Amino acid sequence: MEKIIIVCIALIAFSSCSHRIVRTGYETTKSNYTNCEVIIKKHFNVPDTLATKVGDIQLKDNGMSSGCSEEDALKILMGEACAIGADLIVIRDETRPDFLSSCYRCYADLYK
Repeated sequence: MEKIIIVCIALIAFSSCSHRIVRTGYETTKSNYTNCEVIIKKHFNVPDTLATKVGDIQLKDNGMSSGCSEEDALKILMGEACAIGADLIVIRDETRPDFLSSCYRCYADLYK
């Protein structure tokens, strides 16, 4: 019985309702999110003369996650971009939900 309780506590501790966000090159929080217009492109090469990279973001699975669809991920990406004043999001790698994870996962670069 004690082992079952420990397993249940561990499952609750490692469960989450959203993506795990890994930021590189900038810092912000969800409280900084604003509404703005941001262009989202997938697998797009951005010339240095066109825009300046201001950071990158990785959205990962957070263990036993729910509420981590592609739509949820795009909302997070938009919020992050707006919070730091980015105008362009380039998703350079994405992994769709599969038998290992029910989450949409991606790496994206943020540009001004």
